[in-house]
Amino acid sequence: MFSGPILPVLKEQLDSDTFRILLSAMLDEMPSLSDEAKDRVRTWVAGLAGSLLSTMTDVSPEGDESEVLKLLPSTWLAWRLEWARYNAQMQYQAMLQGEASPELMARGGALSYMFGQIEKHLDAETIYWLYKLAADPIPAVKQKVDLSRKLIETTSRSARQLRSIIEKMYSLKGSRSNDISSGDNLRRQLNDFTNEAALQFSRTSGIPAGDLLDSIELMAVSKLTGFQLKVVVSANNQLGEENVPSDVAECFRATANLWLDEVLYRSSEKNGEERTNAEKSEHLNLECTVWKEQNYLYFSIKDDGLGKTQITIDPSTWNALALRLESKQDPGKGSELRVRCTAAVNAVEQFLVFEIHHEGGKRLFSIPSYQMCSVENQARSGLKDQRYGLYRSNADEILSEIDLGQKLLSQPLPSEQAIRLIVKNKEGDPIALRVSDVTCMIQGKIKTQSIPYLKNVPILGFVLHNGEYLCVLDIDLLIAA
Repeated sequence: MFSGPILPVLKEQLDSDTFRILLSAMLDEMPSLSDEAKDRVRTWVAGLAGSLLSTMTDVSPEGDESEVLKLLPSTWLAWRLEWARYNAQMQYQAMLQGEASPELMARGGALSYMFGQIEKHLDAETIYWLYKLAADPIPAVKQKVDLSRKLIETTSRSARQLRSIIEKMYSLKGSRSNDISSGDNLRRQLNDFTNEAALQFSRTSGIPAGDLLDSIELMAVSKLTGFQLKVVVSANNQLGEENVPSDVAECFRATANLWLDEVLYRSSEKNGEERTNAEKSEHLNLECTVWKEQNYLYFSIKDDGLGKTQITIDPSTWNALALRLESKQDPGKGSELRVRCTAAVNAVEQFLVFEIHHEGGKRLFSIPSYQMCSVENQARSGLKDQRYGLYRSNADEILSEIDLGQKLLSQPLPSEQAIRLIVKNKEGDPIALRVSDVTCMIQGKIKTQSIPYLKNVPILGFVLHNGEYLCVLDIDLLIAA
């Protein structure tokens, strides 16, 4: 982006002997273009340049170029859209007639050079939005209307859910004042009400995946003010219309924000010339992707900058659960950040509670019920320890086994008295977890909580049971560890 007075530079760029020599050289490289056609192109180009410079001179009294800065983006857009029309026409001519009109090709080439010169007076953020608008004007303009519609729908839905919760509160209050002779009955009603309220909240607090990616794109573009390098942001939404829990979305946005700062200011080329010298496209490419695998949501952001991007994050600073960050750098070619969280942050789910006995007593743990296959004991299921795993005679198969007493508390559990929880790993294969006993099934919502003695235990989070927080094990990480 140039600094200083604009008009003198524009005249040099579009109405000087240097420009006319460049234009003639381009036209001479087209042998199929007649002399008459060359003259028509020169006249047409001179008219475009003259009209623009005349307008800019008239709106710059006493050297005040503030209006020039306002008019340059609209001029760029008008010329860019005209170039797109020529380009579409040339493609159809080539397809239907075997070749495109040489004069039309010459006009398109000249116009591309001219709006390229205007581009040098615009900052990277303005250029980004202009390209987005020029590529597909209607959706770009309609996006704001769609955002307003989504805001109204979300607000209305939240109000309905809140009204329903309040009505149930008054109903519960009325029933309590009339006749609640049983404390157990009251606790059960309160528990049902709490779960229902949490479930309704989880349904309204998510953010559509497309809106999340749009917000990250906006975040990236907002950092381009005064930036010399052009940036192209592409979004790959593999979740479709699915919502991302708000805690997860906040985590994805926060990590993306830190990553973008590193990419744009410390791990990218300074301008398009540096990139072309490195045999890259003139603009920096950023690709954002969101997808789901089993019960995990993933977000990644890739760039083709200098490949030096790195960030350090403390996972405990966010409410997103089972948070994992991975990054890789390819010096000179680019970097990638990948973030993983559990998708069940806001969901009310069922959990199996089990015990692990140790010298000091016992400790309770839990796992999500959706990963459970069965609960088996040694005698009933015909379980036998073998060299390569646990043999299950009733299914005639050998299972991999993890002794959770050894894994979590460094105290092995005796095989003969142990209970086996048969769970599914990431690929859907059964794995046996050795535990001391099974306690119960509970329903609740995963929360974050700091437990010092569980620092090295792979967990999804914690669930409330009888006034205490039980850790919910991350089975996939447990198996991988």
